[in-house]
Amino acid sequence: MDELTPGTLSVPRGLPGIDPLKLDVGSILSVESRIQEIAFITPVKAPELISVFNKAFSDLTEMVAKVQYELQVAKQGVEKARAICLIDKVPAILSEKGLTSSKSPMGSEDLRNAILALDVDFNNALERVHQIQMLYTYLEGKKQAIDKAYMAVKAVSQDGSGYRHSPDLTVDSYFKKGY
Repeated sequence: MDELTPGTLSVPRGLPGIDPLKLDVGSILSVESRIQEIAFITPVKAPELISVFNKAFSDLTEMVAKVQYELQVAKQGVEKARAICLIDKVPAILSEKGLTSSKSPMGSEDLRNAILALDVDFNNALERVHQIQMLYTYLEGKKQAIDKAYMAVKAVSQDGSGYRHSPDLTVDSYFKKGY
C-alpha cells in the first residue's frame, strides 16, 4: 500500500481489488479553518470569503458524488455476496450439518442469517459499505459546514451587520469629549 500525503482521503472502492479513490481534501481543510474569520468580517473581506467558500462547496459536491457512487457500487456488492452465499453456500452448509428438511431445504431465516453472519465474503462487502458510508458522512458534514459559512458571510455582507460601527467612534464625538 502506498503512503498518503497529508490532506489526502483514501476511499475504498465499491468493488474489491481496485485501488482506493484518493481525494485531495487539503484545500477543503484550509478553507474550513477560515470559518472563524466570519466573526471579524469586513466589507473588503466578504467577497473573498464568499468566493473561497463557494469553491470549496463545489469541490466537496464533486467529492461527495464520487463517494456516493462508490457507496452504491458497494451496496450492490453486498447484495451480490448475499445472493452467492444464499444460493451456493447455505444449502451445502445446512446439508452438511443435517439442518435441512424436505419442507425447508434452505433452512429457517434464522439459520440463513447465521450463515450470512459467518460468511467472510459477505462480511467483507458489508465492511466496505460501512467504511464508504462513514467517509460519505464525513464529507457531507464538511459540505454542510462550508455551506453554512457561505450563507453566514452572505447574510452578514448583505445586511451590513458584520461591520456596523459604534456611534461613539465618530470624529465629532472625539472633539466633543474634549480630547
